[in-house]
Amino acid sequence: MKLGDIMSAMQLNSYAEVALVLFMAAFTAITVHVFRAGSAEAWEQARHLPLDRDPDENRHASTRSVEP
Repeated sequence: MKLGDIMSAMQLNSYAEVALVLFMAAFTAITVHVFRAGSAEAWEQARHLPLDRDPDENRHASTRSVEP
């Protein structure tokens, strides 16, 4: 008995289809999360994180309120 015979007898065809469905579900969920209407402000803040001087500050300098 060869390894090829064992693998073909295991009927593994459905695993590829299940993996495809799981990938498509994850891709759709991520796409909806990224492009939903309310996430623009969060993405704007995340865009400036590497440039922020104060790591505790969550807002970018252009969106901060000016205090007298």
